[in-house]
Amino acid sequence: MRKVILLIITVGLFLQGCGGLGFAYKKHLVGNYYLIAVDVKENICVSYSDDNNSYWNITGERVYEAGCNNDFIIAKAYQSCDKDVTEYYLISINDGQDSLKVQYEKFGPLTKEDFERKKIELKVSDTIHFEKLWTWESEE
Repeated sequence: MRKVILLIITVGLFLQGCGGLGFAYKKHLVGNYYLIAVDVKENICVSYSDDNNSYWNITGERVYEAGCNNDFIIAKAYQSCDKDVTEYYLISINDGQDSLKVQYEKFGPLTKEDFERKKIELKVSDTIHFEKLWTWESEE
């Protein structure tokens, strides 16, 4: 009986440490594209969901702003743990594609200058509204 109780406590702690059975954050963007964070909200990335309900990361983690229209998703992310460096991602929306292929059909991470050039080249609208997803908390 003691082993059973210990097993139940261990499994419960494991599930709690992994955020339970769901995501720490999940928000639908457009089509098969989602904002997903597995453990903590600060690790949000843009993901693609296939027909098997699996999620494939397209961007790196730490996406703090995202916006989309029917043609493109734009995401801004902090570079690793440096809040002073922003990486930009430009993703062309294509719902019918293979989940592995979608990971390679993005532009980014890009610098601000490269991002602005690519936006002009692809004729991305300047009217895409960004949503602030989280704010870097000061460690002071």
